Amino acid sequence: MGVPDRAGRRLLQLSCEKTRNRPGEVKQICSRLNRKSFLTAGESCAAIGVMARNNVVDKVLIKKCSSTLKRDPKAISTSRQVAEAIEGFRTLRFLDSHLYEILAEEIRQPNSPIHYSKISQTDLLQHMYLSETVSSPVLQVLLLSEVLPRYLSTLPGTDLVTIAASINRNHTHARRQPEAITKALVAVAQTVISKEVIYKTLTVEEWSFVVGMLALIYDVRPAVLPSDLVNRTVTLLMSQVSRPSLEASLVLYPASVLSSIAVPASAIPMSDDLKRKVVTWADRMLEVHFGDKMVPAHCLEGIEFAKRRLGVTKTMGEDAFRSV
Repeated sequence: MGVPDRAGRRLLQLSCEKTRNRPGEVKQICSRLNRKSFLTAGESCAAIGVMARNNVVDKVLIKKCSSTLKRDPKAISTSRQVAEAIEGFRTLRFLDSHLYEILAEEIRQPNSPIHYSKISQTDLLQHMYLSETVSSPVLQVLLLSEVLPRYLSTLPGTDLVTIAASINRNHTHARRQPEAITKALVAVAQTVISKEVIYKTLTVEEWSFVVGMLALIYDVRPAVLPSDLVNRTVTLLMSQVSRPSLEASLVLYPASVLSSIAVPASAIPMSDDLKRKVVTWADRMLEVHFGDKMVPAHCLEGIEFAKRRLGVTKTMGEDAFRSV
């Protein structure tokens, strides 16, 4: 294991305190760590997290930490260390696929100190990210079926939507394990729309993840998507995104956000009235918030594609709609 020296102890202190805005000190610590012949797993996880929080990119140390963790993943003592390392690697834009596969395997081991049963609510999101990047869907299924249910009622809305987005980013997992993954997605969607304190705080972009979640369920296992869940979700979506505060915020988002709502919405079964409202809203947002600005062609194509799939042949209005 090794005993942390002075630099190692200070590093662990900075890690525990979540210290930010100390790039000078962090660079000095990194320099000392690079001169050490051996890093502990704890030092490696802490170093990645501390560098990320202080915007210090030491490529030599990053690779050294990654190699340490690959060499002896069993030396990692807590799920918190795993989460800190994953979050740090993401922030530092360093992806070591081999390391992630090794960590995912270790998290599944029954007697491991980082076994999935020990994951806290705070650390679930980073483990979800890890599960989406590895080749096997097994870890993701374990997280969704064994860990998520413990925290479903207490997770903030933003975290729930982030989990949905994580699942959406790897459709391969969902297609290989449709039963477990769609069951979790239905539970997440029902939780989001059942709590006013959650759905009234979602941004337009987060709503696009919610709709995408329903589209993924319908794509891989349509029989388990309740029609009342679809109608309730899209009705809430239309009522919330039309609020002045959210409409105004659309200028901060790219036009692709409109497409990312309209396209998945067009893939799920809904009433004619809701279809009309979705397309009318998307058209109005394009006109009001983007006006004469250049809207990327792929965004316009996405919305036009959604219109065709929804049965809309013209731009807006009652006459432009026909039932499909």
